[in-house]
Amino acid sequence: NFKGFVYLFLVPSLILFFAFFKRTINKSDLLILAFYSPLFVIQMINGDFTRQHALILFVPPLFILWGKNELLLNKKFKYILIFALLVTATRHHERTVRYIAGKSDRCEISPEKRESMEKIRRLIFARPVEETILSTGGSIPFILRPRAKIYHTRTHSEKLENYDLLLMGNRERSYPLKEEEVLYAKKMCRRENPSRIIFEDDYHLLLEGPISKNCLAWMK
Repeated sequence: NFKGFVYLFLVPSLILFFAFFKRTINKSDLLILAFYSPLFVIQMINGDFTRQHALILFVPPLFILWGKNELLLNKKFKYILIFALLVTATRHHERTVRYIAGKSDRCEISPEKRESMEKIRRLIFARPVEETILSTGGSIPFILRPRAKIYHTRTHSEKLENYDLLLMGNRERSYPLKEEEVLYAKKMCRRENPSRIIFEDDYHLLLEGPISKNCLAWMK
């Protein structure tokens, strides 16, 4: 994705280029680059520089720019940097205009979905807090409570042999699963665990463990 690559790398690259070109790089700057390079390599291997993950690209250049009056007072550098910021921020400008025009594509929670979320919360909160829950990302925030044992599907969590509960969103893309994966996983898990369904509607599916191996293999 060349366009996405330019959006992310243009501004940090310009800062580093001008810093090296003007020979304002010192030992402290090199230490900063060395300190952040492993994090940068991890993100490169992971192939994810979107949203909050792109922050790592901007931290070293901003530290290097700090206190560099020779760069900050350079008119050519300022104009080029401002132009680059305007170009790479076009997506944010578009969203602002759409929001003002009443055509925002941001996620809205309908009254029906809020009611579904509340039912899920009551069902889970009525159960022992020690129970383990495997959940898709979008469903985790509203079931959080102290000492809860919640595991994220596929990423960010250790894998267990089985879980006491499985919670997944039904209709929308639920990170890290894509929409078609959610639909397939829901079909698989419902078919193999028909007697384990605690709750199901257009928005959520809640299963009681033990969960079938085929279902867990897809979710984990």
